[in-house]
Amino acid sequence: MLVALLCGLVLLMLTAGSVYVCWQHPSVTGPVTAGATVAGVLVAALGVAVAVARRRDS
Repeated sequence: MLVALLCGLVLLMLTAGSVYVCWQHPSVTGPVTAGATVAGVLVAALGVAVAVARRRDS
């Protein structure tokens, strides 16, 4: 449960940060969006991997 909350918080911070940067600097929208997407996918994959590992231990 804690890992899911932490992953959700990190995803929320990535989203808020990328929206803010894109709002302040519209010229970097493409690279910032791509970077935030890649980071978000990695965080989500980490959360899934931890959840699967914990489920196997139970």
